[in-house]
Amino acid sequence: MHTLLLTLHLLAAIAGVGTSIYMIALGARLAGSPDTPTVMRYAGANAAKLGPWSLVALWITGLWLTIAYGLAEVGGTWFWVKIAFVVVLSGLVGYTQMLQAKVRRGADPGPVQELMKKVSPIMSGIALLIVVFAVLAFG
Repeated sequence: MHTLLLTLHLLAAIAGVGTSIYMIALGARLAGSPDTPTVMRYAGANAAKLGPWSLVALWITGLWLTIAYGLAEVGGTWFWVKIAFVVVLSGLVGYTQMLQAKVRRGADPGPVQELMKKVSPIMSGIALLIVVFAVLAFG
């Protein structure tokens, strides 16, 4: 069971962090192209579906692993630093999902797109830090 949970946890991390890195690379590749808004809107809409579900899977499998093996197994400073960043990332993901829902209901997408250009790289950086802290905690 441990191996299955850990595998699902790692696959969810790969999906979430990989999507984030892909979006940054895609944005850089398309910079200045007249197709950028269309491509990024389409790709971003798909990423916005995968990212939050990856985070939900990470929370479920992470909590399950923690409960199953106890905090003594997973505790330590780096683990708690990682958890703090996971909480921050979860809040940012929830906030961006709320903003994107407003746009789907008809709000002006301009301000949301400008905010996402600033927040997305921050969220990606936090996700990468979470991976680093996980390696420090469990490596």
